[in-house]
Amino acid sequence: MSKMTLSSEVYQQILEGILQGFYLPGDRLKVLPLKERYSCTASPLREALFSLQESAELLKHDHHLL
Repeated sequence: MSKMTLSSEVYQQILEGILQGFYLPGDRLKVLPLKERYSCTASPLREALFSLQESAELLKHDHHLL
């Protein structure tokens, strides 16, 4: 079993927050409050946010292909 990186864990936690409605469309996800909420430094948090942004772009492209 592979161990998740901290950025992967934060990615999953933020994604779960989005899916559960904790973060709503249009919400600004700011680094400082997120660092405190997820008890991490800025680097893994930024990596997680970048990955979420990439995922959203893929979903947009998939949606346009339908």
